[in-house]
Amino acid sequence: MSNDVFNMIYIKNTGKDFQKIKLLLETAEHSERYEEHNSGLFNSIIPMPEGLIGFQAIASQKIEEHINSLIKSEFADIPRPEIDEEGRLYKKYQFDLSSPTDPELIKALGIEEPELTPVNAEEVIWNKKYQFLKSIANQAKIMMRCMKNVRKYGAEDWHEWRLENWGTKWDAREMETICSNKDEICVKFQTPWNWPTAVYDALAVQYPQTPMLFFSWSWESRFAKYAAYIPGKGKFSERHDLASAESSEDAFFINLTPEILELSKEFKTHLRTEF
Repeated sequence: MSNDVFNMIYIKNTGKDFQKIKLLLETAEHSERYEEHNSGLFNSIIPMPEGLIGFQAIASQKIEEHINSLIKSEFADIPRPEIDEEGRLYKKYQFDLSSPTDPELIKALGIEEPELTPVNAEEVIWNKKYQFLKSIANQAKIMMRCMKNVRKYGAEDWHEWRLENWGTKWDAREMETICSNKDEICVKFQTPWNWPTAVYDALAVQYPQTPMLFFSWSWESRFAKYAAYIPGKGKFSERHDLASAESSEDAFFINLTPEILELSKEFKTHLRTEF
């Protein structure tokens, strides 16, 4: 179940970069509305490598764990090789993977006795073995690609890369312009679980002369976060814990730090501080 985080971006017009940022936000909103692939706000600011598009490790698990789990599930009833005191391998009993009629192999592969006849026994068993080995080979291919992705992109797949580079697994969703005029622009959108602080940092680096204000909150995660990027002064951020919407009977007011409060007063669009 997704934990929605509500976000707002405030951009003040103090020079030529304002129009560039405004166009970026408007284009991202249009792309999100018409579901244009990989044209979202975050991807426009920090593009995800094309080599990771559409590739994901198995159920977001480490591939080694998946292979080990697969082997254990297929051969759960077969004793693993053991090592004696002299370091020599031995087994409690003989088990021959090369034999298509080994009863323990039949049991491990989950073949029901009614499936077998003197005519099809060998074919059924080897088909089962083939499917199992094929699945292992496929996971090995995924493992190799994950290792290659880590070397090249610093992440196994798109999910891991986005968490590390955006701070959230999805691009901005439900984008909507709240205010847009010659003095400022304000947009809102949603993200899952967290706010995209890495994206905010990157936007501020790209346009260092433009005052920016960011605000995010989540009832499920019970937080309100604020960040201000002020030219010549740097970045200011703060986090506040919120009571749950059900348990809070009285209004909760947040006292912002002087720097964030000062910048918020320059915008006509209200910055929420009451919950």
